[in-house]
Amino acid sequence: MRLSDRKYVADKGKQFVLTEKGKKECASYRHKTVGEPVDECSMVAVAHKVDNGYVIETAIKGWTKLKGFEVVYYKNGYRLPAGNPQVFPVRKRAEIYKKHYESYPWFDNGLLIEEVEYEGVPLGESRTYNGKEVIDKEHYFGLDACEAGDYFSEDIINEFVDILPPTYMRCNCLQIGEPVSHLFDENGKWRATYSTFKRIANGIWEYCGDCFKRENIKRGNVEGRYDI
Repeated sequence: MRLSDRKYVADKGKQFVLTEKGKKECASYRHKTVGEPVDECSMVAVAHKVDNGYVIETAIKGWTKLKGFEVVYYKNGYRLPAGNPQVFPVRKRAEIYKKHYESYPWFDNGLLIEEVEYEGVPLGESRTYNGKEVIDKEHYFGLDACEAGDYFSEDIINEFVDILPPTYMRCNCLQIGEPVSHLFDENGKWRATYSTFKRIANGIWEYCGDCFKRENIKRGNVEGRYDI
């Protein structure tokens, strides 16, 4: 592990988990399970919690090296990642991520999906609804790797709400965070769009893409004209 800004960062393939001492002496940890991570980000721990023996660095069970997929492009002899460097453990998500970046009008580089080494825990089997994958925390790799029509579990929707302030929320529709983009509507008005989800069943939400505020159908045009 290494110390950075009064926090310890675990070595690759390791995480911080609760000790018996931590459960006994830290009131906020008494409802936690010994041997399990105490925070959402298990690879980082406040220095004094490690120094006092409340959490300890340990190997992540099942961690291994697998085949992964990275979206890249080449420019002036350099190999560059599309957006932030990210390796996907499944090709489908890399393909959606590639399609997402190709949709930007300002991005004019040819993108490739290359097989690379992926380090992590093998993914478990996805839950399904009506024969379609339901994305949960384990199978989520960012909204740029998702497309309109994808299903999400309730727990990850709740996590979105905790992290990003809702722009608009009702019982069956949620829009989160800052504007994703701006598009022209049918009246030629330049309007903001937001990441949007709609509830389709108990515990299941459908990703609608980026939609105008208070709407859950993706529409609009980037060029100033509107086509239905």
